[in-house]
Amino acid sequence: MGEFRNKGYAQQAMIELENIYGSDHWCLDTILQEKGNLHLYEKMGYVQTGKVEHINEKMDIVFYEKFDEEIRQTTSSLSTN
Repeated sequence: MGEFRNKGYAQQAMIELENIYGSDHWCLDTILQEKGNLHLYEKMGYVQTGKVEHINEKMDIVFYEKFDEEIRQTTSSLSTN
């Protein structure tokens, strides 16, 4: 399915999901070895949680979260108090 890569389809789909369902807080996971996925999610503001599940010698699952900027600032100020 290489003909669909690097055309912005996944990014646009994720933007539409956030527009439809809100963008306050999202969680997702992906395969750590899929560097294109990691790049997309991080470009879109997702941050690795630090949780990684080892599946086998060729696959690990990494977890991400994304908070709306206002929620992130509130969460950050609560954790520093």
